[in-house]
Amino acid sequence: MSRLASLSTPTRRQSPSPSPSPAPSDPGLVETTHHRMLKLVMTEFKGLFRTWDDLVGVDGLKAGQGIINAQTTME
Repeated sequence: MSRLASLSTPTRRQSPSPSPSPAPSDPGLVETTHHRMLKLVMTEFKGLFRTWDDLVGVDGLKAGQGIINAQTTME
């Protein structure tokens, strides 16, 4: 999800009979600024974790192989 998509305000459904406060299970509730910010932070963390996994998985194996190769050439 792009940053712009996560910041857009969802539309609210119009109900035929107005109620004083919508039920918590109502899917038409509007996101607040805090919800959008939390979603943005969670998305950033998810990207950070993926990047970390890629770095550790690729560069970490290369570093381990380099250490093993250096150790065998020293003996």
